[in-house]
Amino acid sequence: MTANDLAQKDSYYLKPRTLLHNGQYRTEKVLGHGGFGITYLALDMHLNQKVALKEYFPQGYCGRETTTGSIQLYGGQKNEFYNYGLERYIEEARNLANFNHHPGIVSVYNYFQENNTAYMIMQYLEGQTVREWVKKRGDQVSWDEAMSIMNPVLDTLKAMHETGLIHRDISPDNIYICDNSQIKVLDLGAARVSLGEQSHSLSVILKQGYTPFEQYTTRGKQGPWTDLYAAAATIYRMVSGQILPIATDRVVEDEIPALILNSTLIPHDYKSIMIKALAPMYNQRYQSIESFQLDLQQADSKISAGNAWARSDILALPVSTDSSSPGAADPVHRNRWLPQGLTGLQALYPPYKWPQRPIDSTVHAVKIISAGLEEEVSVFQKKPWLLVTLIVCILLIGLMGVAGLGWYLYKNGLISF
Repeated sequence: MTANDLAQKDSYYLKPRTLLHNGQYRTEKVLGHGGFGITYLALDMHLNQKVALKEYFPQGYCGRETTTGSIQLYGGQKNEFYNYGLERYIEEARNLANFNHHPGIVSVYNYFQENNTAYMIMQYLEGQTVREWVKKRGDQVSWDEAMSIMNPVLDTLKAMHETGLIHRDISPDNIYICDNSQIKVLDLGAARVSLGEQSHSLSVILKQGYTPFEQYTTRGKQGPWTDLYAAAATIYRMVSGQILPIATDRVVEDEIPALILNSTLIPHDYKSIMIKALAPMYNQRYQSIESFQLDLQQADSKISAGNAWARSDILALPVSTDSSSPGAADPVHRNRWLPQGLTGLQALYPPYKWPQRPIDSTVHAVKIISAGLEEEVSVFQKKPWLLVTLIVCILLIGLMGVAGLGWYLYKNGLISF
């Protein structure tokens, strides 16, 4: 980037320590600059707290008067498009403000118009985007890790859809992992998408690999399924390390189902779910986040049931009160006492914590582990009548066998009475 490029880029921004909204907010530094707006770190002078200040600034439609900081429009039809996007931006701020109570959406504290543009005052977050988080982990993560991030995102999208809002811009860049482990959805795409559709500038609204086919045309039917595609595409990117092909190409020839079916990175029980969620045509997808979540939960239950069956086994494990033995003082390490051939369970399941009670070193504790619950196998001690019944049955079977043998020998003349 040349010195002229840097100077031009700096001219986009408000100068540090610029005061806005009658001196209530003071800009500190630029946090980010996209094709649709600029985000600054700012200080709320009334409350003396950091906030994120977002400025409506669509590139290609306007510039900035460097002395006053006011926005200058380029004129012509671009003015119409700029003002249309500005209205949608303010509408977006109002919509977001209605979700201030929701833990998965960034809070909007205020919004106002100034400098011939509009500003949002939002909660300042410290953390990283999902794109940054995945990159630090070798550019892909496990299915479980991905879903630990995306399950809260799905809940947030479902809450938005219940009010009639569609995000339309879900991607790893718009999901934020806060330092306190909260997962936040950023930036409704309503204003950006509306401007792009109005001006027929698809480059403004499309994100390759995340934008579904219906967003490539102004006549495309958009709804909850639109956000679902983008969310599933984000999951696919996180787990596979690959970005989906452009949706328009997938309509012509779709290789994704085969790639998912042959993938070792997506667990078997989730493959058909992902294929349906990523269907190129909207009417072949899940029609709601809720139906997608329901199938995911059913797959979770199926896997949990399979794990419970795999864990069901009777293990005779020596337990020692000798403080020098591994596991006597630290119950977490008692799984090291598993007999050879069963130690693989440690790789699949959390270490079993034995009950803390004194046990004589000569006693072998027999436990049955089923679905994560353990109980003593001493059934006959609890229900002695079962033992009596068993003995009686054995005696009856023995008597019947003796009687049968005697009758056979008598009929064949081998014995006589």
